[in-house]
Amino acid sequence: MTRLNRTLLVVLAIQVAALGALRLGDRGPERPKLRKLFAKLQTQDVKRLRVAGEGGKHVELEKREGRWVLASGGGYPALGNKVSELLAKLAAVQAGAPVTEKPDHHRALEVGKEGFQRELTLEPGPEGKALRVYLGSSAGIKDVHLRVDGENAVYLVKDLSAWDAGTAAADWVSTDYFKAERDRIVALTLENAEGKLELSKDASGKWSVAGLAEEARVKQSEVDSLLGAASAVALQEPVGTATEARHGLDKPLATLTLEVEEKPAAGAEGKEEKKGEAKAPAKRTRLVLRVGAKAGDAHYVKSESSAYVVKAGSWSVEPLLKKKSADLEEKKDEKKEGEKKDDAPPPPPAHGDEP
Repeated sequence: MTRLNRTLLVVLAIQVAALGALRLGDRGPERPKLRKLFAKLQTQDVKRLRVAGEGGKHVELEKREGRWVLASGGGYPALGNKVSELLAKLAAVQAGAPVTEKPDHHRALEVGKEGFQRELTLEPGPEGKALRVYLGSSAGIKDVHLRVDGENAVYLVKDLSAWDAGTAAADWVSTDYFKAERDRIVALTLENAEGKLELSKDASGKWSVAGLAEEARVKQSEVDSLLGAASAVALQEPVGTATEARHGLDKPLATLTLEVEEKPAAGAEGKEEKKGEAKAPAKRTRLVLRVGAKAGDAHYVKSESSAYVVKAGSWSVEPLLKKKSADLEEKKDEKKEGEKKDDAPPPPPAHGDEP
């Protein structure tokens, strides 16, 4: 082989190597492989979950006889699917290389022991030991910085956020505490410091108020407002099954009683009656709610249909504490204003319209 041929071969080898390097460079740095952080976590074995947030707010959930309850709320039934969803998301968490392993960065990423968005404690965790995880700041809607207690590494993981782990009792239970279908309420009695208020609805759907003069007119907007407040009282926080003196339920500030017509059995609605057969009266259910003492921005309340005392937001029960019969009577000036509107002449025809 001549010197020229050898020189050409060397040049060709250098060109091939350079081309290969360029192609490798186009691929960019190799991404670290993802791995499951909690591969050994058996979600079905978890019996207790504690969720803590800023300012000491926390909830404790516990599995009792196969069902999740709010242990920090007197054992009130929890939404088991919400607990299961959070545990499943944790078990599925995958991570690559940590974004940092320096303890000095923990506070900035909100995953430190003293500064975090959420602290989750699962018992038992992997291999029967408690697992504590910190959730911190987010870089997007569906990702969060995460650190395992006892480790310095912080990971940015997807499909998980602090919002999946609420720190309010209402985040984990159904808030429908006292509820009735408004259209099926046929009678309402309310006793409070203002006296006793009684309403009833006739077959045509017209409401009347006991004690009003015959010529008095019922103010429908006030009736609607009262029915709205009386038909749905949402819980803010469960308290427990024991009634204590501090709840003020032995001498309630208000007692609400509703009579509700039950829905006809499936297929019975619209069914033709036989000739001469008397129409069976609709069955009615009686619902009673007592409003007790105030506690912060809430009141203790107790429904006869529930074993639990709960707190309800003061704003939601305020109408039940102050409403009186006189509020439901249409005043003379309001009546005259309504009559004026009814008697007002029609507007003149627009220009070009036929008279």
